[in-house]
Amino acid sequence: MSKITALASGPTAMNLALTGIRVHEVANSKEAETALDDLMQQKLDVIIIEESLRNGFSERAQDKLKRHKGAPLLVNCPAFEEE
Repeated sequence: MSKITALASGPTAMNLALTGIRVHEVANSKEAETALDDLMQQKLDVIIIEESLRNGFSERAQDKLKRHKGAPLLVNCPAFEEE
């Protein structure tokens, strides 16, 4: 199983999946917060987070991300636009 996963929606989820990365697709920032809490409990090396989802996180979740150190590495990814 891959130690890299992405948390994304819509076209961004599709484009990341096309690269072979495991994608956890969510509909909104609230679902993304819940999914991220679950993903951070797994033994992952990298979690890619769609930036537009992260921007909608609650203040509590934003603070938690700011304090996060070590594994997994959290990487922001800009959203892909629909063509």
